[in-house]
Amino acid sequence: MSLFGLLHDDAFLIFSREQRYFYARVVVDLFRRFFSDTVTFPTRTEVVAAIYDCLRANPDLWREGDSDDRDDGTSVLSAPDIRSNGRQLRRSSQASEGSAVQDEMRSRAWRAYNRLLRTGWLDEEVYGLRVTVDMPPAAMLLADRLAALEKGLSASFRGVVSLIRGSLSSALTDLMSDSADTRAPGAAAGIHKAAEMALGFSRELRMVLASLRTIEREILGSDSLKTRLEMFFRDFIGQLVLKDFESIYKTNHPYRYKDEILGYLERLEDEGLLRRLLLEGYISSELAPTTDEARALVDADLFTLRTVFDSLDQTYERINAFRVRLETRLRNTIKYADLGDQRHGQRIGALIARLDSGLASAAALGIEPPAPDSLMVGEMAPWAEHLLREPVTPHPAVRDDTLQPRRISPALLAWRARLRQYNDLFIVHPQHVLAFLDRHLTPGEHGEARLLPLETVEDFLAFEHLRRYRHAPPAVVQARYRLAPCPIGLVRDDEWLRCENFLIHRLPQPETAR
Repeated sequence: MSLFGLLHDDAFLIFSREQRYFYARVVVDLFRRFFSDTVTFPTRTEVVAAIYDCLRANPDLWREGDSDDRDDGTSVLSAPDIRSNGRQLRRSSQASEGSAVQDEMRSRAWRAYNRLLRTGWLDEEVYGLRVTVDMPPAAMLLADRLAALEKGLSASFRGVVSLIRGSLSSALTDLMSDSADTRAPGAAAGIHKAAEMALGFSRELRMVLASLRTIEREILGSDSLKTRLEMFFRDFIGQLVLKDFESIYKTNHPYRYKDEILGYLERLEDEGLLRRLLLEGYISSELAPTTDEARALVDADLFTLRTVFDSLDQTYERINAFRVRLETRLRNTIKYADLGDQRHGQRIGALIARLDSGLASAAALGIEPPAPDSLMVGEMAPWAEHLLREPVTPHPAVRDDTLQPRRISPALLAWRARLRQYNDLFIVHPQHVLAFLDRHLTPGEHGEARLLPLETVEDFLAFEHLRRYRHAPPAVVQARYRLAPCPIGLVRDDEWLRCENFLIHRLPQPETAR
């Protein structure tokens, strides 16, 4: 059984010993050199030579044995280069003086290579007499994330929202064209990719919030004004404001396209013809094998997109709150630091001026300079009558009295009642939907959703829940009504809403047994 399904059981063992920093450096370097871009198959000796170069460039990362036996790094830095010649590692022509150090480093490189093989980070493959090295897919994905972490957590928002908007707009155009059947797979792939980009965009916003919290903790934990200002300008201004805030507050601001994106999603969710074509596109593009799975995936992608862009207000509000709080802390710090420096500077300047004038006057008269005022502290006694501790005043006795009930304003009570009444409007039960349908359909009568009259807010909320009951109605609704798709592609479009039309059939009442 593998760790997380695909990783080797001992994959993280290399990061739990003394050489964990060295192996972290080696894994990232090997990924970037051999496995990050093009499809290459390095030989065993090329990989060992790369580990040798990493050890030579970072001698302080190799830690082994007691502190007295550890290499301080000077001998490793002076070690000669090594050459990979076919299936062997050969010393360079200048390796005569440092051959012992080179042999020790080559031994360490081979030991590191064998350990990476045992822990599943590398894999060997034999082609005739040639042994090539590859990185398993799971290990490659993890190394990619480690390399991204090393670069930093600076988010990149440029173009993400524009791509999402473009994908949804193109998908709607394809689904509404005359050749919608042939363009549906491309539209489905675009919507699925837009949902993935929306998830990444949401994670990047969380990264900005996490970075703000980290910077705030570091600034509050600094022990001096110099360190606090350095952290503020280096981390907050340099890493966030000039990178992340620049990209999310420019012309590509998500608020610019939020309403348009939500409008696209509403059309895809409500219009039955577009949804049917979209389901066929998910199946044709092999995103889902069956209709049920395609329906679930479409709902999940549309829900993801709607959730991300519905929560933008709250996310940006929290980011702005952090930003304002950090800027306020800096403003107060600089303000009080300037005030303190100004007061101390004025006092010291006035004192020095008085000293200079006193010394000049004394030198002119040829007498000993007098002591300036306020420099000598007068005698004071450490005791006095007003410094004595005052006796504790006895507490008043507890009286037996009746508590008066709290009187609430009638206006406040009326406002709370209206607020409860307003909130109760949005609590719609199946019985409310049944009462709405019973007013417009008699037993055994058929009706269409587009013809049901909506006169009040209660009718609108009941109709909204009726739309949600089309796919999975409650048992109480199924006992009295049957909901079915409308074979004719009609829609309901009035001042209340725009949605897909569907049929409603009220079942006849059973005869009462005598």
